[in-house]
Amino acid sequence: MDFQGKGKSSRPELVGVEGKVAAETIERENPIVSAHIFIGRKHCVLG
Repeated sequence: MDFQGKGKSSRPELVGVEGKVAAETIERENPIVSAHIFIGRKHCVLG
């Protein structure tokens, strides 16, 4: 399946939003996306 070109390539409306909230918003709006949060060299996977 080719998903190229689907969804957004950036999320300026989420700049400054807490990472967990931003990830949940992205995943809710696009269920094929699995959001990951990177903090420095640490990696946190949600859900």
